[in-house]
Amino acid sequence: MLHDVGKLVLATELDNPFQRVISSVQEQTAPFFEVEQNIIGITHAEVEAYLLGIWGLPNPIVEAIAFHHRPQDFSRGEFNAVAAVHAANALEYEMSVGIPSNTSNNRLNPEYLDLLGLNERLPVWREVCGRIQHVEQTDD
Repeated sequence: MLHDVGKLVLATELDNPFQRVISSVQEQTAPFFEVEQNIIGITHAEVEAYLLGIWGLPNPIVEAIAFHHRPQDFSRGEFNAVAAVHAANALEYEMSVGIPSNTSNNRLNPEYLDLLGLNERLPVWREVCGRIQHVEQTDD
């Protein structure tokens, strides 16, 4: 749940630049975090990881937030918090919950999942997400 709080911070503190980020992401195929870096000079993941570190959250949580868009830069060859947040973030976007964009930024990294031996779990994860989405829709 905390992985995108950095977006709220950027939107609140840097409203105009953040609106430019959102507009740019909708018009191009560059990843959201790259557009943030180019326009604002920092990404929502970096902002959030910094805040979580200041607040004293454990390093695995801070690392998961910091690397959720670039899990291959952190990989230790095992399923960990980074892998979990990366997968959850990507599946969230697959289910059309996140900010819409035409970018592949929020897709699962198949090479990373293969490194961890998790590709075979992907159909099960998608099925579970579909069930959850169905339950949420029927509750409305």
